[in-house]
Amino acid sequence: WGSYRCSCSPGFTLNYDNRTCTDIDECERFKDRKLCIGTCKNIPGSYACDCPPGYKLGGDGRICIDIDECEQSRPCSPEDVCLNTRGGYKCYQIKCPKNYVRDSEQKPRCKRLQSVCDSRDNQCLLMPEQYTYQYMTLVSNLPLPEGHIQLFQIKGPQWTLARAEFSMKLLDVTAPYGIEKVNEHFFQKINNHFNSMQLYLIKKVAGPQEIKIQIEMRLYQGNSIIGNVVVYIIIVVSEYPF
Repeated sequence: WGSYRCSCSPGFTLNYDNRTCTDIDECERFKDRKLCIGTCKNIPGSYACDCPPGYKLGGDGRICIDIDECEQSRPCSPEDVCLNTRGGYKCYQIKCPKNYVRDSEQKPRCKRLQSVCDSRDNQCLLMPEQYTYQYMTLVSNLPLPEGHIQLFQIKGPQWTLARAEFSMKLLDVTAPYGIEKVNEHFFQKINNHFNSMQLYLIKKVAGPQEIKIQIEMRLYQGNSIIGNVVVYIIIVVSEYPF
């Protein structure tokens, strides 16, 4: 009777003077609830989610959706390979080694010219028949619920007398200061029956970083090598886990 009581609008809390209101910083107070996938910005009475460059905010106002620049704006030369990464893109120019030409049917592949080698020149014939380039992108610290994830598979001839042997080499890793660079212990190579091999990622990789791996398949008939192919795998790990 004969009195009053102050209250605040949603997103504000009443101060100790029971008269004035202070904005609630939802981003700080509820940070354990992961209100936003990207960044959380406190605004008077509420909060808003934002995304890094290369992403757009989803319809729910919370998640971040990658923008496919390769599809939307086609930023690379028609002769280059455009790789859409999480939050960006990369253009890769494929330069074939001497005596190799681009494969007209498979864009990221260089084939050895058939006219290069004399049929009696075994050393020349043992040059790789082709160089193939595989590109992939991963988010930072990609979860490995089963302890591994398959990255790549290569198969040799099936049901023949040929025998395939596989080797893996980590060629190059680039990452900014403070980011743990991968090494060969992050990967596992498993040779299966019927001339096939799988490459697995067995440890989480922090981004951003770029990794280049070489896989070589050599074919043997008895103890004699009869051919080989080389695959370069380029892995781009994004800065963010989404």
